Amino acid sequence: MKKIIYLFVIIMLTYLVGCSKNELIKNNDGGKKAVTNKHIHNIMNCDDYVAKDGDSLLHMKSIEKKMIISKNKILKIIMKKGSPNGMNIYVLDKNDNFIFDVMSSEDISEKITDDYGMPIKSNYYEVGVYDLDNDNYKEIIFSVMDKRGINIYIFTVKNDNSIEFNQKVYKEKVSEIDVNDIFKN
Repeated sequence: MKKIIYLFVIIMLTYLVGCSKNELIKNNDGGKKAVTNKHIHNIMNCDDYVAKDGDSLLHMKSIEKKMIISKNKILKIIMKKGSPNGMNIYVLDKNDNFIFDVMSSEDISEKITDDYGMPIKSNYYEVGVYDLDNDNYKEIIFSVMDKRGINIYIFTVKNDNSIEFNQKVYKEKVSEIDVNDIFKN
């Protein structure tokens, strides 16, 4: 009988340890849902990033992460479902003051959301930072991977905290790309 109890305890501990790699996402109704972490990464080797698949974004309130832009500048990136519709990717300063909404940029014209501006379940959305031009100021790189390839949007952070669209790159028939290969054909 003791062997059966020990075996049961070992099985339960193994199950609990395996489930501890799940993350809790706040649902829209205030409840919580455990979701198995998937490694979603469109742009490899970014210095820092936050990424989610469209289905996860539809079922959570928000995900946020602080990212270092330069020696003296930290910005907070918030990915969230809009209210009542749409999707927002906000950039805030270190005092949580709003700076920019990536999704409101007129330069994002591709069909990366549905007709209501909501994330598409099968797409993967990522915001990362990397110093692409070696000026000691990291650019914000927003990417969306769909079944055709990756749309990449690069934004420059200025000294005065303003953010400007820099460049758009499309990589066809790839599901991930190294940050150093963004501009290679």
